[in-house]
Amino acid sequence: MNRTRRDLLIAAVLIGFSRPVRAEDPTAESAVYRALLAYFAAKAGADAEAAHLFIAEKPARLDEALPQGPGETPRPKALEALVPGTTESLRNRFLQVLESSEPIDARWLASEGRLKVTAVSQYEPEGVFTTWADFRARFPEAKGLLRLSRVAIDDDRQTALVYAGYWCGGTCGGGYLFLLASLNNGWRVVHEQQLWVAANDRSVDEA
Repeated sequence: MNRTRRDLLIAAVLIGFSRPVRAEDPTAESAVYRALLAYFAAKAGADAEAAHLFIAEKPARLDEALPQGPGETPRPKALEALVPGTTESLRNRFLQVLESSEPIDARWLASEGRLKVTAVSQYEPEGVFTTWADFRARFPEAKGLLRLSRVAIDDDRQTALVYAGYWCGGTCGGGYLFLLASLNNGWRVVHEQQLWVAANDRSVDEA
């Protein structure tokens, strides 16, 4: 066997034993987003301003959802404390999807009830996502920008985790983790955990 064929064979074996990143079923991921938006719509109630969400197609990433400073609890342990009762596989999957930069499909963000959704394109200038003045100039009617993570769904397809961060300029905003369960009538939010609130020193909420 020549060296080229041997190297190709070794590469094929290594690829075969490597664990691929599982892509979520787009239908299930869409259902989780819709359940989360229905939850937001119910909380908004009669508040017309809260019933219009501007949601970024760019997903929230790891450092936004779970910022970590030197000497702080490792993210897997911190996540276990934040959402007790979840499986290790779901928590690991969530940390994995927070590494994804694949945009959220705007078609998954269909409005629920009175809730109106405007998807903020991934092709907007970066300043729209990072500078409050630029965002308000582009979307003067918006009260803030919601950034969702991609969805993590457990291996048994019964529970899901998703992060939602709300940015409304300066020290206005917060980040939340939502645990959803697949029930007889579809996905439903069963736990909401605040992760951080905007302040001079942004950090995970200790409460």
